[in-house]
Amino acid sequence: MRPYLWPAVMLSFALLAGCQQKSALEKAEDKINDALDRRPAEDIRDAAEDLGSAAKDFGTAVKDVARDVAHDAKDVASDVAHDARDAARDVSDSAKRAAKHD
Repeated sequence: MRPYLWPAVMLSFALLAGCQQKSALEKAEDKINDALDRRPAEDIRDAAEDLGSAAKDFGTAVKDVARDVAHDAKDVASDVAHDARDAARDVSDSAKRAAKHD
């Protein structure tokens, strides 16, 4: 490793060591404050949660619509293929009848 990168690496480790995990009691307190709408910046947090839910719902709706469109396209393609076979058969039959009259 290059010598000039050591200070950045050491600073990163120092910052990571300064981070601490919340205890079970702190996590429980956060959940209670959330349920009672007593968190700091509650309006912003609720809006962010609502936005996340809306984005998830939107993604689900897009997925459902895409699945429906794919299914409908497959049905249409099958119908077109069936109609094309019928048309080809009609043309063939007409050609055979025309050849008999000649």
